[in-house]
Amino acid sequence: MKEFLKPPVKISLEHLLLDPNNPRFAEDFNFAKKRIADDEIKAQQQKIIDHFKNAENDDFGGLGDDQEDHPDSSDSLIEDKPDTNYGLKPLVDSIAAIGFVPIDKPVVAKISGTDDYLVIEGNRRICSCKILLSMHDKLVSEGKKRGTSNQGESKYVLTDEQLKSISEIEVVELDLDGADEDERDKRIRVILGVRHHGSLLPWEPLPSAYNIYRKYMTMEPKLTEFVWNNKRVQKVLEIFALGNKSPRKALASYVAYRQLEEAEFKVKPAWFSLISELVTNAKLKSLGYLDVDSSTFKLSEDSLSKVDLLCQFENRDELSPDAKENFKILKDPKSVKNLAKIVAAQNHEDESVQKFAKGLLSKIESDDPDYRIPLETLKNHPKQGAVDALNEFLNSLKWVDQLEKLITQLNSKTKEGNPELKFEDFGGNDAIWLDNLDKQLVVFRRMYDIS
Repeated sequence: MKEFLKPPVKISLEHLLLDPNNPRFAEDFNFAKKRIADDEIKAQQQKIIDHFKNAENDDFGGLGDDQEDHPDSSDSLIEDKPDTNYGLKPLVDSIAAIGFVPIDKPVVAKISGTDDYLVIEGNRRICSCKILLSMHDKLVSEGKKRGTSNQGESKYVLTDEQLKSISEIEVVELDLDGADEDERDKRIRVILGVRHHGSLLPWEPLPSAYNIYRKYMTMEPKLTEFVWNNKRVQKVLEIFALGNKSPRKALASYVAYRQLEEAEFKVKPAWFSLISELVTNAKLKSLGYLDVDSSTFKLSEDSLSKVDLLCQFENRDELSPDAKENFKILKDPKSVKNLAKIVAAQNHEDESVQKFAKGLLSKIESDDPDYRIPLETLKNHPKQGAVDALNEFLNSLKWVDQLEKLITQLNSKTKEGNPELKFEDFGGNDAIWLDNLDKQLVVFRRMYDIS
């Protein structure tokens, strides 16, 4: 990879252009989005910055407004919304506090015939610098000074040293001299692969999956419909420097995400990880709970509806993790494993467990609030969670097995003409089980509503 990079050099911020083709900026991650040509990139800069602003906060466009109208704005100009934004608030605040620190230098590529450079890696940081510089200029023009103690001050007014740190950024240029379009694309993908799909600086799951999917579909021969192909997968592994890390989960997750979008379910990027864990869970697929095609990764219509039911896309934002009534079926991606445990129990060797698990699953999926139970026990919910109920049921079977063993021993003593069982007739483990019978009976009575 080193042979693709030129020595570090400082470039003026105004000549560093954000990449509109970066997966982070793909509007709604729409694969059909037209690629922006080099000669159109400069005209797209404000649109990209606005995209960042809108993702962060509906009021982002008002950054730098008169603070008399926004008395607390020095600390809340950028609202941190981790489920919907790109995490610019920590970046902007950090740069405003200590300036731009180039620990990991942005990677750029020269735009032919201009003095401009396209930011290949580091778009969030460069965008943060551009936004901060714009904020600084506006605040200074309004007579604001640096500080946070009164309405005439703002922490977004920069010192000369901080201003200097963002006016020129030290970058590393990607050497594309003499490279044709395919080679150019390959070198860019290698950089992105190493930095964002490897261990250095992972992208969020959705942009990462989108980037892999886009490359998979556009490499020659191009595909119009996704289908798994080992040769193409091998090329993806090489391009993104994934090593032995299969892109299967990323591809299957993105295919499902697009399917849900096209079916007009109200999915959001923030829920991509939840969708991913659900549609790629091996137990749920192997047991037939979700019907996922092994080649196209497409879900059946019933499975799409089931994903919508479990994820509650329609009103998920309004639900609480532990409310008495409107609770989330799947609190987070980790909940999928617990769901799989209930589903797997339907195939248990014991018929009583099968029946019990089926009853639990029907209550989990029910839209009747009086019948429905949570998957996991909630502290503010009166009903026991399905997973805990299943565990108690399985433990009760162990208790029954031990009870049968003790009864067998009693029958054996009776046949010998001595019906009285004494403590010494039992081994160490048997004695422990005898000692715990009272505790187990409490659980047993609760499960079967025995007074």
